[in-house]
Amino acid sequence: MKKDMINKKTDLLSEYYTKEKIEKEVSLLANLFKESRKARIEYYKQNPIDAPNEVLNSAIIEGIGINNDFVLSTGEYQNIFKIGIEEFYCWTNEKDNFSKLVVKVDPLVKEKDFWKTAVAILEIAFSFSKELEVLYEFDYDWIYRFDNSMDIDKLHYLKSRYDVSNSISIVQVTDFSQIASLIELLERDDKFFVACQNIIAAKKNHEFCQICALTPEHLRKHNHFEPEIWEKASLVPKLEAAIVQATRSVEAILGKPGNRETASKLARTKKRWLVNIDLNPDDKYELAGKSYLDYYYDLFSLRGFAAHSFGELSFNMKRIETIEAQSFAWIIIIDYYRKHSIDENKALQRMSFNLDMLKRFDGVNVLSKCTKDSKYAP
Repeated sequence: MKKDMINKKTDLLSEYYTKEKIEKEVSLLANLFKESRKARIEYYKQNPIDAPNEVLNSAIIEGIGINNDFVLSTGEYQNIFKIGIEEFYCWTNEKDNFSKLVVKVDPLVKEKDFWKTAVAILEIAFSFSKELEVLYEFDYDWIYRFDNSMDIDKLHYLKSRYDVSNSISIVQVTDFSQIASLIELLERDDKFFVACQNIIAAKKNHEFCQICALTPEHLRKHNHFEPEIWEKASLVPKLEAAIVQATRSVEAILGKPGNRETASKLARTKKRWLVNIDLNPDDKYELAGKSYLDYYYDLFSLRGFAAHSFGELSFNMKRIETIEAQSFAWIIIIDYYRKHSIDENKALQRMSFNLDMLKRFDGVNVLSKCTKDSKYAP
């Protein structure tokens, strides 16, 4: 009975799926794939994904929002500053909601050997403004044929909306001007940029309070305890990575020290030190209990042990060694910044900062996402 039913169904299918019908459906399917492929090719011709390009050269900066402070009105689109060949705008696209930071990028950046992005510079500058207590992360949310008169939800984005982070750091327009000297030096000086990137990478691997580490012990708000026995196995690789990255920060600014036993090499090391920073190499580095110069040499030996464990467990690795390395790098970076940065007014000028925009916030002490045309406006 069951076998007869199967045979009957097979006969019916054979009648329906004749050779001609199968060939016709295969042909239709092939044409469908062909048309679909043709449509995709045409789409990517009109909407190339290699940002920045002629039609994809603007982006909302993901991860940052700007308070309106009852100063900015809905619909405003104001230029703020430039970093390299990237132009930044404040877009107040919605009443009583944070303004967006928008950037327009010249496709000429593709002609550079390495594009040191303004977003990477802003991440560092804001992180440094908080003395590494907060680490900022931003990204480009690219938009095809950006038009600030359009509804933000109707714009044509490169990314899927599901891939955009909803986490944002809120800043004031004036916050950008206050870190102008730092932004300018990061844009101008590659070795400072590299040093800063590495100290932030070290902090991501090994978190601690940088402020307290360089504060006298009796005034510290946070202590830096050694890991418990059950924590050490997980923490040690992060400590080693942080030491390597902290050393790279120092190396970017001071280079690798020459042989200390050779008088001429030691002299060159000290000369290079004093050209780059004003810190006296013979002063005491209190955290490590030795001179800055002595620690400079010791750091590179420590880096060697951290970078080349050859598969062995680092039984003797101590957290304080990593804190000393990161704090030393931080001191070197800050001293380099003091020596080589320009004052805020010159930095604002070099960044083509919109000073009229800043003047609008003179004397404004509110911190609010509400716009000037808000029903809550004073």
